[in-house]
Amino acid sequence: MLLSDYMSGEFREGDLALLLSRDVEFLVKLEKGRELHTHLGKISCDDILGGREGDVITTSTSEKLLVVKPDFQDKLSRIRRGPQIIHPKDAYQIIRYLSIGPGREVLEVGGGSGYMTCILAYLVGENGRVVSYEKRKDFSKIIKRNLDFLGLSDRVDLREEEFRSTDEKFDAAVIDVGNPFEIIEKVIEALKPGGRFSLYLPTMDQLVNLSRIIPEGVKISALETVERKISLSKGKVKPMGKLIGHTAYLVIGRRLF
Repeated sequence: MLLSDYMSGEFREGDLALLLSRDVEFLVKLEKGRELHTHLGKISCDDILGGREGDVITTSTSEKLLVVKPDFQDKLSRIRRGPQIIHPKDAYQIIRYLSIGPGREVLEVGGGSGYMTCILAYLVGENGRVVSYEKRKDFSKIIKRNLDFLGLSDRVDLREEEFRSTDEKFDAAVIDVGNPFEIIEKVIEALKPGGRFSLYLPTMDQLVNLSRIIPEGVKISALETVERKISLSKGKVKPMGKLIGHTAYLVIGRRLF
């Protein structure tokens, strides 16, 4: 692609395009001659190819759709799922408490399907790094595919093995495994002084077990989050569906000594 094409937002074959209206959105891989049949009518990729971001196209039923290039959040919501992910409402609390940002070096123990891996990789930026341990081969394949889809593979060192210990030092660590109690001390040892860590514990029993083995030299707390979406339209405000309550307990800690 020419620089002038990129700057103008021109769409080429093979690009992803996001089609938006107030109520729906479609993520489309553009192919010459391809047509999509939707409840809003037929959409032709040929109407998008050669156009620019911000164009408005019309379906066969005269519905109008805004055409833009998908951002990270648009694509993240469409990655392949495998094992249960850290719930989004919890993931963004972890990011906040662990101060994940550009240039940070992050250890992840238990990559799962890579949902959290992808968020971490996006936030650490080009100068940061994520080292992710996932011992299951089928899960690591999903992680790799999702990182490739988002264009973030070069920021992640994906290790298909069980975490035991490491001589590397990290700014933060995210732990999401069935039995974190066997490795928590080794993870904390891998943190720089002042480094932050989180554990994702689905049950209160796990939280009680953790309370019995809290390592020396750490500052630690626990919380859980709830979320309720609100429908907002002209002249109308109302709760949407059920409250999203307990998904897991978040343990947030910091290495002191």
